[in-house]
Amino acid sequence: MNQSTTARDWPSRDEVVNFNTGDGIEKAFVLANILRHRHPDQPVRIDIDGKQAVVKAEKGYAFTTAKKLEQHIEISPDQIKVS
Repeated sequence: MNQSTTARDWPSRDEVVNFNTGDGIEKAFVLANILRHRHPDQPVRIDIDGKQAVVKAEKGYAFTTAKKLEQHIEISPDQIKVS
């Protein structure tokens, strides 16, 4: 995906892109995917604390979630670490 490509250009879409719905966790994963495609060498972290899903890269992006999950995901160019 290059800098001018948007989520609308992707061949497969989901409820987050199509209808601006979806839980904050789903939105966090969509954003993390976009960031990884645009900046493949930059690590991305997703922290889910039961109320928010926060994507951390150069900036932080928070999304409200109704799912009661506690999870931390670190995505780097060579591995994915879940804790």
